[in-house]
Amino acid sequence: MLQHGVPTDESTSIRLQMISGGMQAFLQAPIFGHGPFAFVNIANELSELPYGSWPHLHNDLADFAASAGILGLVAYALFLLAPIVEVLRSAKTAARPRILVLVSTLVAGYFIMGLTNAMFGILTVTVSYAVICVVTGVLVMQANQALKA
Repeated sequence: MLQHGVPTDESTSIRLQMISGGMQAFLQAPIFGHGPFAFVNIANELSELPYGSWPHLHNDLADFAASAGILGLVAYALFLLAPIVEVLRSAKTAARPRILVLVSTLVAGYFIMGLTNAMFGILTVTVSYAVICVVTGVLVMQANQALKA
């Protein structure tokens, strides 16, 4: 909880320092970032209060921005939006609105959860996203085939 604009617990304080350091790292190398192996250490060095050694910055936007710059942020946006675009490009069937709600919920959930933790880059969570995207593709394909039949 924030009281008077100041974090009252260590976890929130550390995460805010990680985000701050990540944004400073992004501003230092905005086009290509610092690479997948150096961005966390650089963000730690640029943070107002060093937060120690962690494998990621606990924020997908900060991770992608610091590690890969603008190109990483574009890739992140494309990665999130790809399943929605797939559904929107599909034929207008009775199932399409339901599939769109499913996919929009997935994307919104991953984006929101990615604000306080790394959703992409943690293998099991990333694989889960990929599996749900494949299921979405199968649902779209089945709906398109049903329309043709």
